[in-house]
Amino acid sequence: MMADDRMDPASSGGWTDAAPATSAQQRMWLMDELAPDRAANHIPILYEVSEAFDVPAAQRALNHVIARHDALSARYVLGIDGLEQVRTAKAPELIVERASVDDDQEATDFVAAVVRREFDLERGPMMRASVAAVSGGRRLMVLVFHHLCIDGWSLRRVLDEIWTAYTSLGDRVAQVRETYFDYARRERRWLESQHAKSQLESLAESMREVPRVVRLPSSVERTVIGSDSTEGALHTATVSSSELEPLVRWCTDLRCTRFVMMLAVYTSLVRRISRMSDFLLAIPVANRTLRDMDTVGLFTNIVPVKVSAASAASLPDLVRTSQEAVLDALDWQAVPFDRVARRLSAPGQASRFCNVSFGMGDELDREPVAGLSRLPFEAYAPVRYDLAGYVTSGEDVTTLSLFSDPRVVAEHDACTWLDLWRDLVRNPEDLVSARG
Repeated sequence: MMADDRMDPASSGGWTDAAPATSAQQRMWLMDELAPDRAANHIPILYEVSEAFDVPAAQRALNHVIARHDALSARYVLGIDGLEQVRTAKAPELIVERASVDDDQEATDFVAAVVRREFDLERGPMMRASVAAVSGGRRLMVLVFHHLCIDGWSLRRVLDEIWTAYTSLGDRVAQVRETYFDYARRERRWLESQHAKSQLESLAESMREVPRVVRLPSSVERTVIGSDSTEGALHTATVSSSELEPLVRWCTDLRCTRFVMMLAVYTSLVRRISRMSDFLLAIPVANRTLRDMDTVGLFTNIVPVKVSAASAASLPDLVRTSQEAVLDALDWQAVPFDRVARRLSAPGQASRFCNVSFGMGDELDREPVAGLSRLPFEAYAPVRYDLAGYVTSGEDVTTLSLFSDPRVVAEHDACTWLDLWRDLVRNPEDLVSARG
């Protein structure tokens, strides 16, 4: 459906605003269109709620936040110039769905169905909420966001605003300083500038001599990331706070962030697996280049980080090279990842690029308000890389998650690599000897 077919002021609340989709949204939308199971781009948050939890107040809070952020209230349509995001004076209303189930298994099935149900991108909103009452008095609440409108930083901000509004509905939240639509227009102007084109050429040129694919044992040839997406395999391990103390001490001694240290650990793992000293890692970055940007949306970009530490002979050397690689990569964080991949592909051909990734983030608040307790939820794990490592820092434990493509990585290999990864996190002084 074309954007003009949706822009009727009489039916849309008096005015309509439209903006081009951002490069991150275009990449996400394309993966959504190509994915056999579109739940791959759904972000679920599961809570257990007490009898005192006020569902109508939660619904009002949800709609308050949807109306505040255009990324959440927008609809997504195909216009003359491609995907567009459209909003009107009246934001789409979210109604909290309610259901009653007989037991925990039915509750699990209900939550899974809510998570996997497709979003109507042309109607919105880009999130939904459901509450299931289980026989015996237990209640579950699940929030589901479409990744098209939100990233990790934004998710934390939105959840904080929702539960703040829930506890103080009389307070009016100030308007954001720059809307996501403003950002989308500004990004489009920059991407059409000579500066952006020069950055793309410089980045592509710097990548030409680096192997673009990590050689994993038993790897098989695949096409472009996302084009044949299936459900991946997920393996997790935890490291306690006491087990993490040696790594934290090294961070202090070497004056580096925990992210840099964890990246050094992960690259050492990849070197051990692949027997390669030089390769590219795909790392997601926030891509928030303006200070004090308070709007939410999908800003995240993926930067290819050049790992080259053949001469690193000590832990400080490995950390230093990791830190330098990250700082170099951040210079290019505004250059869309898909444009880099296309630029490095032969004409008329799709080549593989950055098949291994690494990311890190903090655990979400476990009890944001009284009567609400977040539950662990193992979401659908889409295949976007042959191997993807993610570190989640929590209050008591750090969780290591290893996602893998089962068509490329055997399960016993993934389990072995996860054990090695955990051992390296607990004993960072072994990083150099683990290079194999």
